This record gives sequence, structure tokens and C-alpha cells, in this order.
Amino acid sequence: MTFQRRAMSDAQKQTRRAAILAAAARIYAERDYADITMAEVASAAHVVKGTLYLYFPSKESLFLALLGEQLDEWLATLRSGLAEIAADEAAIERVVALFDATLAERPTLTRLTAILYSILEHNVDVATMRDFKQRRREHLQATGIYLEQTLPFLTPQGGGMDVLLQCHVLVVGLRSVSDSTPVVREVIQAPDFALFAVDFRAYLSRMLRALLWGMAAQTTQRHIKEQ
Repeated sequence: MTFQRRAMSDAQKQTRRAAILAAAARIYAERDYADITMAEVASAAHVVKGTLYLYFPSKESLFLALLGEQLDEWLATLRSGLAEIAADEAAIERVVALFDATLAERPTLTRLTAILYSILEHNVDVATMRDFKQRRREHLQATGIYLEQTLPFLTPQGGGMDVLLQCHVLVVGLRSVSDSTPVVREVIQAPDFALFAVDFRAYLSRMLRALLWGMAAQTTQRHIKEQ
């Protein structure tokens, strides 16, 4: 195994950081979080373990950073997709389809989201957490504006961001329930326990659709009362 020398310039440091995150993503695609070690990530990124800790002082901070990158990339993709959806009577269904398709392509994102509050937000310092929350807020606000332009009933201002946050909560819960342990998967194969088998994509689309149609109906009722 050949290890790279310590990066010196800012560009080299950014390249090294990206390589570490890419290595973590590759390993996480095939393994559970609990089974991954920092030594394993360091080896996959071709750096010594001490160098890895210079960039990420804990395993939680490493995977929190990976989640942040995945979230930012997904929200950018959402903005691009929303810009192409006309604000008409079919907009809700197109938005639901966009959420479904883009999240289905990103299992690492949804899996990390499921452990954000129970694991990744622990064992990190205040500065790291503040930066994580600040960057996510900026991207959520920007994407929320696109959502409001596509779905004008998301009023008053900020309704788009509220939908994104509610979708986030749905992902946390549904992904946690749908990712069953091997023992649970074996048990719920029996007809009597089939109701406990949760299809992440089907449930998320159904609940997001209900949320958006419900908000549209509330806006319509409010407008009728104001007339």
C-alpha cells in the first residue's frame, strides 16, 4: 500500500478531502455504518490514519460531511428539475415524481439521513455542526424558492422550505423503518407480519403526495373564505 504525502496547498487539501469522502462513500455503499472503521477509510483513501484525523476528527464528522455533500448535490438537482416543471394542474404529480426519482438514485443520501440525528450529530464540535446547519439552510432556502414558483399554493413565503423539511422528516422515519435487520426481514416474510414491510419509495411518494394536495386544498379554502 502506497500512502500519499501530506497535502500542502489549499487545492491539494481540497483534493485530499474529496478523496477521503469518496472512499467513505464507496465503503458505505456496501457496508453498514457501525461496521466501518476510520482505519479502513484511511486505507481506501491511501492516507495514513493520522492524516485522516486532520481532516475529520471523528467518524461522525466524516460521515456528516459526506451527508452534507450528498444533500447539496441532491438539492441542486431538485432545483434544476423544478425549473423545468410548469406551474399547472399537473405540477404536484410531477414534483412527487421528481422527488421519487432523485431520491431513488441516491441510497447513500437516504441511508445517511436516517442516522443523522441518532448518530451523526453526536461526537462533533460546535463549529462543525454550525457550519453543517448553515450550509443546509442556505441550500434549503434556495430550493424552497424554486418549489414555491412551481407550486404557487405554497404560501406564505417559506412554504417551499417547509415542504422540504417535512420531506426530510419523512425520509428519516421511513428509511429507518424500511431498512430492516436480517432477522426482521425473515420474520416479515410471513403473511401474518407482511404489514410491517415498508416500501420506502411507495410510502414516501404516497405521503408527499398527500401532503402537497392537502396544502393545495387548504390554500383554496382560505382563498374562498377571503372572497
